[in-house]
Amino acid sequence: MPKISTFMYCDRAELNPQGQMHITNPLLVMNPVFVPGMYSFSVVFGVQGLDNESDHTLRVLFLSPNENEPPLIDTNTISLPKGTAPKIMISLPPEQKGMMFNMDFRNVVFKTEGTYKTRVYFDGENLGDYPIYVKAGEER
Repeated sequence: MPKISTFMYCDRAELNPQGQMHITNPLLVMNPVFVPGMYSFSVVFGVQGLDNESDHTLRVLFLSPNENEPPLIDTNTISLPKGTAPKIMISLPPEQKGMMFNMDFRNVVFKTEGTYKTRVYFDGENLGDYPIYVKAGEER
């Protein structure tokens, strides 16, 4: 059964030409200069317990503190065809097989300060909510 093994918010996450992920400035809170205002960030997460011989789907939502608002981000369903996961997984036990994902979100509009959260769905199942607090920059 798939599970999230790692989850992180950061300023940016990107692959270098050798395929290694570089993470810039991991975040405990998001601190945009202004709220309301726009802010850019990335999420990085790992999913373990993948069957590489099956097709899978992924969906990520970023939700505001106001439960009645629609998601600020909805990736919709992303198809992951069988064989997508790295080949190195072949010798691992099934519960350890998995892959890392990174998603870059630019100019997300924050209307209020508060606790926002990312919700990850894998094969239609909610694997968890990952909160982060948003606080406007301090006045100088």
